[in-house]
Amino acid sequence: HTPPKVTGELEGDRLAAVVHANHFWFAWSAFFPDSELRTADFFGS
Repeated sequence: HTPPKVTGELEGDRLAAVVHANHFWFAWSAFFPDSELRTADFFGS
């Protein structure tokens, strides 16, 4: 995967890495079976 090119004032700069977690629902639900999956509609988005 090639990241998009940036032109202008930020050309040549790199973004700082962001610590994140990518949880999969099937794994989460195995450990927390009483969890509920809610969509953006639930929150009024």
